[in-house]
Amino acid sequence: MKRLFRANFVRLLRDKVFWISSGILLIYAIVYMLNACRQERSGLVGTHFLEDYYFQFAIFIGLFAAVFTTPYLSTEYSDGIMRNKIIGGHTRKNIYLSNLALSFLASLFMTFMGFLGGLVGIPT
Repeated sequence: MKRLFRANFVRLLRDKVFWISSGILLIYAIVYMLNACRQERSGLVGTHFLEDYYFQFAIFIGLFAAVFTTPYLSTEYSDGIMRNKIIGGHTRKNIYLSNLALSFLASLFMTFMGFLGGLVGIPT
């Protein structure tokens, strides 16, 4: 299981869709937070707190996780990687659990990127 997870993790670090999705989520959180702070300063909206804007990126985490996870896992079936892992002696249970853990870790990283982008609103 450790070897499967390590191999998937190395593949994750090379995946361009993962880094693009994380970058877009970070940029979205930064732009949304700066726009909300600008509106707050100009008086276009009533009095709001940071919490009202900080978690707005959470809506898109599911979308970006689906955009990343679907092509990432489908290549295992289309390229025959799943067959090679089974021939290599790994059980289906271990393969699926390592894929689930990696998808969870990728979603957690995207959440962290959203939180990091939202921190821009604290000083402003």
